[in-house]
Amino acid sequence: MSTPDATGPLPVTVIGGFLGAGKTTLVNRLLARGGRRYAVLVNDFGAINVDAKLVQSRDGSKIQLENGCICCSMADGLSLALADVLDASRRPEAILIEASGVADPWKIAEVALVERSLRLELVVALVDAANFARQVEDPLLGDTLVRQLSRADLILLNKMDQAGRSSADRARALILAEAPDARIAETVAAELPADVLFGPTPSPERREYGVTASPRPGEHLPQHDHAENTSQGPAGHDHRHEDAFRRWTFVSPTAFSRAGFEAALGGLPSSLLRLKGWCRFEGDEAGWLLQWVAGRWTLDRDDSGPVGTALVGVGTAALPASGELDALLAAAAPRTPGP
Repeated sequence: MSTPDATGPLPVTVIGGFLGAGKTTLVNRLLARGGRRYAVLVNDFGAINVDAKLVQSRDGSKIQLENGCICCSMADGLSLALADVLDASRRPEAILIEASGVADPWKIAEVALVERSLRLELVVALVDAANFARQVEDPLLGDTLVRQLSRADLILLNKMDQAGRSSADRARALILAEAPDARIAETVAAELPADVLFGPTPSPERREYGVTASPRPGEHLPQHDHAENTSQGPAGHDHRHEDAFRRWTFVSPTAFSRAGFEAALGGLPSSLLRLKGWCRFEGDEAGWLLQWVAGRWTLDRDDSGPVGTALVGVGTAALPASGELDALLAAAAPRTPGP
């Protein structure tokens, strides 16, 4: 997989949601997990609970972690915090911004739309499944919560372990009433696969078509063995939340019609959150890197991939079976004329 261009735009993900929805819990998980080098911008620096063993250095506005990530305070404003990140000697691979509990995350996302050194990737909003119905129907709070959800690419119905099924279903219905096209996933303790925020990575064994296994319909994210662990993991948390996300892999040696491929991208289901990988087009020897996020996508020249097409997607539990998704893209392959 190609590495981010050291001088190109940095992808930005904004994490929003009302007070107590689980934003900081998600941020803490990401900082501890590592695996990718990213900068996290937060309002409440004191709420960040990073394992001391991971901290490489700390000053009044920044924590540098051993895994290459940094956490920066926005106490002096978003613009200054972003400037610090962009001017760093070692640029991160991505930026995450945690909005305050009463902020509209889309207002923050707009910064990435106008700043040429940034590229908006995803707007995520967390919702407290147990309390959302009461909050959104409160005349003093309702407008704030609706604004937080209205432009989100992904809404996490969080704290499912604290909400009964009826509360969760009521919250989902209220969300869909305000945002009918919303992509919704249920989570516990803001546990979220990194693929959702940063994009899936095609695995090395899928680069050679001769040894590629056929993807299984509805293939789950390969995080844990669910057959042996259906309740509590070694850390004491519930692993069943991972069933809220599914992976799709598409591999083909065929070069596509570019117009047909772009049309197929426009027809992908709303349950798909991300699609990333390489593709080839008819009459073009160059390789192309696709970055598809919640309906927005870019194609950039990139010859580091296989000779053909290798894409990995991640979506919510409502993602159709792999065969149905494969058919959408296969329709973009040029047809061989009959005799």
